[in-house]
Amino acid sequence: MLESTRQRILEKLKAVGADRMNIVWANANYRDLLEVMRKADVKKTDKLLLDLGFSSEQLVAGRGFAYRPENAAEPLDMRYSKDSGVSAAEALHSLKEDELADIFWKYGEERFSRRVAKQIVMSRERERIMTVGALTECVKRAVPRFFKKGERDTIARVFQSLRIYVNGELESLESILQDLPDIVKSGGRAGIISFHSLEDRMVKNAFKKLVDDGKAKLIAKKPIAPNEEEIVHNPRSRSSKLRAIEII
Repeated sequence: MLESTRQRILEKLKAVGADRMNIVWANANYRDLLEVMRKADVKKTDKLLLDLGFSSEQLVAGRGFAYRPENAAEPLDMRYSKDSGVSAAEALHSLKEDELADIFWKYGEERFSRRVAKQIVMSRERERIMTVGALTECVKRAVPRFFKKGERDTIARVFQSLRIYVNGELESLESILQDLPDIVKSGGRAGIISFHSLEDRMVKNAFKKLVDDGKAKLIAKKPIAPNEEEIVHNPRSRSSKLRAIEII
C-alpha cells in the first residue's frame, strides 16, 4: 500500500473519531482476503465493503493506465503490482489475433474488437507496441471513418479490457464472491461498489444465487447510485453502483 494512501485513510478515520481502531494493514489482492484474515486471526467479519475501482494514484503512476495525450510516452504496463503477471505490452505482443479480439469483446464489449485486434497484429509486425501513444494510434487506425465521433470510447474500452485482463480483475471478483459466506458472519453485511456493467452483472448474479440458496437477503432490490451532488464533488463516482446483502 502506498504510504500516501495509508495516511489519507488514517486522516479520514481520525475525522470521524475512529483512528484508534485496531487496524490490520495488508498489501494484497482482495481475492486473498480469507488468507489475510487467517493470518490476522480474524475468523469472520461483521461488515465488508469492497470498492472495485482503482486508485486515482494509479493514473499518475507512469504505468500506462490512462490514455490522455500527455501520457503518450508512458510504458504499457497496467499492472497494479509489477511483481505479478505479464504487462499489457507483453500481452499485446504474445497473444494471437483471436485472443486479443476476445479480450476486447469480453472485458470491454467493444463492437470493433476484431478490427482492433487485426490492426494490433499488423502494427506489431513492424514495431512492438510499447507505449500509451502507440496503442492509442493503433486503435484510431482500426476505427472506421463513420464512427470517428465514438473513437474515444473505443480507446477507453480497449484500455479497460487490457487492464482487466492483465490484473485478472474479474477472476478476483468471482473468487471473493464465492468466499463471502466464509468471510462475513451470520447477520453481517457485505457491500460491493462496481464501476462497469461486467462487474455489476457478476455481483448481481452472485447475490441472487446466495439469496436463492437461502444464504443471504438483499438490503435493496436495486443498486444504489450516486446523486447529483456526489457526482459534482466526485466525478469518478458517476458510473458507480453499490449492491448490498445481509448474510443469513
